[in-house]
This record gives sequence, C-alpha cells and structure tokens, in this order.
Amino acid sequence: MEKTLKNIVVTGAGGGMGKKISKYAVTAGFKIIAIGKDESKLEALQKELGAENVTPIQVDLEDIKATQAIIEFIKKTHGRISWLINNAGYISKNESESVSEVFRKTFYINTRASILMSFGILPAIEENGGVINISSTASIWGNTSYPVYSASKAALNIFGVSMAKKMIGTTIKIITICPGPTNTQMRENFFGDASHHQDPEVVASLIADIIKGTTSYSNGDVVIIKDGQQKLFSSI
Repeated sequence: MEKTLKNIVVTGAGGGMGKKISKYAVTAGFKIIAIGKDESKLEALQKELGAENVTPIQVDLEDIKATQAIIEFIKKTHGRISWLINNAGYISKNESESVSEVFRKTFYINTRASILMSFGILPAIEENGGVINISSTASIWGNTSYPVYSASKAALNIFGVSMAKKMIGTTIKIITICPGPTNTQMRENFFGDASHHQDPEVVASLIADIIKGTTSYSNGDVVIIKDGQQKLFSSI
C-alpha cells in the first residue's frame, strides 16, 4: 500500500466500536482524525493512542452546519485522506415514544451524517482508499424492537451500494460492514447480554485488514460479520 495513505477519519471514535477501530488502525500505521460528540472520550483516546496518532474533533453530527464545517476543516488542515469510516450510530431505547423525535435523531446520525461525510470527504480520498460504512445485520433482517434503527441502517446500505456504482472504474472502494450483536456498552445498556456476543475487536480487525488492503473485499461489497465469522452478503 502507498505510504501516502495515512490519514483516516473515524466518526463515533470515542465509543466502544470506534475506539477499537482507531486502535487497530493506529497499530496498522495510520493516523486517526477522531470525530465524536464527547470531548472527554476523544481526549482519553488521544492519551491512550498518542497525540501524534490521534487528532480529536468534537462535533454533534446531528448539527448539519457543524458537520459541514468540520468536513471543510479536515480537508483544509489534513489535505488528502485515505479512508473515511462512518461508524457513529444511534438507537433509541423505546422507538414507540415520541416517534417523530426518534425518527429525526436516528436518521440524522445513522444516515444523514454518513451521507454528508461521504459526499464531503470523497473528493479528498487518495487512490486505493475509500469509505467504510458501519451498518448492522438489523439492516438486512430487521429488528422488531427497533424498526426505525433497522430502516436507518438499511438506507445507509443502499446509499453505500449506490455510491460504489459511481466509483466503478476508479481505485476508490465503498464497502459496507454489517456486524451482528457485539459486546459493546450500547448493547449492554439495551439488552444486558453484551458479554454473550462477539468482541468488537473482530470487527475492528476486519476493518484494519480492509484499509491495509489484505482482504479480498472490493468496491460495492456488503459484508456480514456475526459470531466472529465473516460472510459476503452481496456485491455489485
């Protein structure tokens, strides 16, 4: 892989999955532009992985103007980007309460923010780089308790596949990762069974392999990773 491919943007970098993704990417030799809402978590990530490896950027991805401003800031200060990892996500504990508010927040973070980040960062993506969207198996099979969340991730899937078709003939890849139940704090808060499911490291390790170019996955692939096992769900 070209040595110029060094800067990676990770949204939701302060959380469980984002933190693991960042750690694996740094180990692989990349530098992280860590985007998140919680400044203290981003600072902790920077302290753990090193100030030379992590640039923390605090922003609320629900805020469209703030998100657009951050995109321009990243391009101005960092120039070329190797990969964008759209990892930030949101799920409401009770989707039947205040449906309009749940819909707004869920789609703004899970779908709109990823679309904005993709359109904004893609022009700065280096050759052989790309975008990885972190979706969910709920986007494929649905979840009766969380239909709004499932729909927001399904929309992200088709956005990724559509953008991948635009990248045909280039070296840029758009890949969608759909993890099954994973041992994260979010899972524990909602279901109380996180320890029974796959470690987030299996997802982070897969992403690290993709950005290093050591997997066979290509532009337009939708990949399921469930119970620690990878499976290609579909490809353009």
